[in-house]
Amino acid sequence: MQSRYSLLGVRKILASFGNPQNSIPTIHVAGTNGKGSVCSMIERILQTSGIRTGMNISPHLDTELERVRVNGENISREEWEKFKELINTRTSELGVSLSYHEFVTILALLAFYEQKVEYAILEVGLGGRLDASNVIDVSKICCLTSISYDHCELLGYALPEILKEKLGILTKGSSLVIGQLDPELYDVLKVDEQCIDIYKFGEDFVSECRDLSKTTYQSTICGYHDSNSELTYNLRLCGDHQIINSAVAIKVAKILGIGDSIIKEALTQVEWPGRLEKVSVGEKQFIFDAAHNRAGVDSLVTYLRQQSLSFDTLLFASKPDKEWKYGLLELSKYTNNIECYCSDPFINAEQVMSFLKRHDLKGVCHGGKLEDVVERIIASGSQFLVTGSIYMMGPVRSIINNRYGGKKSG
Repeated sequence: MQSRYSLLGVRKILASFGNPQNSIPTIHVAGTNGKGSVCSMIERILQTSGIRTGMNISPHLDTELERVRVNGENISREEWEKFKELINTRTSELGVSLSYHEFVTILALLAFYEQKVEYAILEVGLGGRLDASNVIDVSKICCLTSISYDHCELLGYALPEILKEKLGILTKGSSLVIGQLDPELYDVLKVDEQCIDIYKFGEDFVSECRDLSKTTYQSTICGYHDSNSELTYNLRLCGDHQIINSAVAIKVAKILGIGDSIIKEALTQVEWPGRLEKVSVGEKQFIFDAAHNRAGVDSLVTYLRQQSLSFDTLLFASKPDKEWKYGLLELSKYTNNIECYCSDPFINAEQVMSFLKRHDLKGVCHGGKLEDVVERIIASGSQFLVTGSIYMMGPVRSIINNRYGGKKSG
């Protein structure tokens, strides 16, 4: 990762508060995709077992308060402002400048300490080694969900480089739970001197779909097994990638000694908005999915193919540094109408239209208010896929839910 990133400011502020992060047992989750889903599943399992949790995730869909949760609930605006004032006072006194992500990370750790959470679940924002969350100096449980290409300008353009950055969250004495990796990457896992235990999906534990005939939009019957246990469970989050994510979460639960009945109950309840989420407005159906990189698009396309889904309209947006051309090409196979949102900071309308024309694809680019774009597309059919950047998908989801009375369905 580029040298302008440093943990010194975050550590200086936390030290001034007595390093509260080192007194909270922590589960630290890194990876290219799947971090939020794994965090959400772990949170639900721990809560179901009676453990008081704190969870720090990013980005948010509706409100920044989603980034800091205690026992499954967002902290209040009053609490947020209280900690914000404390942090701002301290940064002024110590002459420290913080990014937004650094500020929220500190706020979360202070809130977790004050609320006496029994476990903190921290999602890495970017990379690992120099992420603001990487300030835990004691042993912890670390998860590595997946490795693929994203933020390459910061993390590297080769998978081994990206993996090394993400493994930077390890501290001495930690346990490491790893999701599905390309076999070529196992040689990079030279972490035995750091970890007391390493658990690899496909070698030490596995989950798989048990009954494809009974798989529906909001339900997948799965089977998990490792060397010591086996269980069948109903997973509410759908997609093959979520089966792997659930295996990582289950392995963490097993390390903590949580029983099978609790795990099974929790996984039937867990929700993670904006990930293959189905919302209805009367007879109209929307699927929202935060497929913002190549691996995310591949997971989405696999699910669409398995479920034989197609859409009247695709609403898509992407930051320019993402593989948006790949996303549009793959997703165009499931719709005859492509609508792209191209206001700043998303991809340029001229580039998009040139690309669509070159590939003989029909599409329209929009700028202006998202509310107006939604009003246009909602009249264009009954089946919609909204995907790409979470910074477009999230606001559109809010508009559908709040203005049009969208209801979770499936």
